[in-house]
Amino acid sequence: MELQELSNLIYAKCKSKGLCQQGTNQWDGSSKDSLLKMYAKEPEFIIQQKPLSLYFIRDYFEKELLKENGIYILEDCIDLQIDKDKKDYVLNGCNGDITINSLDNIITISDNSSLRLIFNKAGFYTINIFDNSDINIDCIEDCKIVIFSYGNNDIEKPNVGRIKIINK
Repeated sequence: MELQELSNLIYAKCKSKGLCQQGTNQWDGSSKDSLLKMYAKEPEFIIQQKPLSLYFIRDYFEKELLKENGIYILEDCIDLQIDKDKKDYVLNGCNGDITINSLDNIITISDNSSLRLIFNKAGFYTINIFDNSDINIDCIEDCKIVIFSYGNNDIEKPNVGRIKIINK
């Protein structure tokens, strides 16, 4: 599928699911990378409204380009090392271990993911968790984590670190 056709299709699907005026004004279909940057910036819309299936995203976007944008789709036995400060990561339908060696990340998890999150630095982190996912948190050092839980999720947390769960 040509880029313009792909961008138009994604735009039409998003618009039909309620893409806001700001999203419409900021739409950038000039490259696959720009489309993924929009997704990584506001993953909640795609996760909650589901204009695109995970299979669609996996089939039309190269795995390396997804990874460059911090997006992981339908990956089993993932062993991800997060080393970039202040970067957002989106994990949809993934299972495995995520080791966070950086500061101030936002991690969005959805679609029946099952992940162990290992935080190796004392910092502030935000986790958004959706769609019957489960996480097991291990804090190596004292860290601050806010978890926004949407739906029925299983969250195991350690006795160290300051972890607050907000059910949405």
